[in-house]
Amino acid sequence: VTGASNSIDLRRNLFTNNTTGLSVNGRASVSVEYNTFVNNATGLLASDPGSWILAMHNIVTNAAIGAQATSNGDIFSNYNLYFNTTDFDGVTSGDDDLTGQNPLFAGGEHPYRLSESSPAVDAASFDAPVPNGGGTVADLGYSELLAAPITLLLGQEDLSTVMGNSGVASVE
Repeated sequence: VTGASNSIDLRRNLFTNNTTGLSVNGRASVSVEYNTFVNNATGLLASDPGSWILAMHNIVTNAAIGAQATSNGDIFSNYNLYFNTTDFDGVTSGDDDLTGQNPLFAGGEHPYRLSESSPAVDAASFDAPVPNGGGTVADLGYSELLAAPITLLLGQEDLSTVMGNSGVASVE
């Protein structure tokens, strides 16, 4: 993001396998919330005077440098999880940032979604909105760990609820 672009909001995105996950310069400003940055050489980079990133509720992992501010750029970080070779370069960790903790992704078909044992589960700020189906507190990263759907059968119990079948040729 460059060219004095401002008031840019990036939410619920996955940034993978880049030289830089997000680069902000040229007096640009960006708010990044609920994103996951994985396998980028640098996760977040702010450079040049007047350029800044407000980072909250993100996961930045498997990078050489998690968050880097150079040439008078700024990164304001809080409620993020960092698990990198070097988490901060020219950036001060926020009071509620988690560092040195593996995000414990679930793997499988969607490899960067959270597992139930992830430290990013329910780790957002208490006043952050929780997506439908989420827990009591929002999760960090692009994908909220959702509860399994519950089937409710409402109404009076009757034989029709006990004897239901699929694929029957006729019903008496």
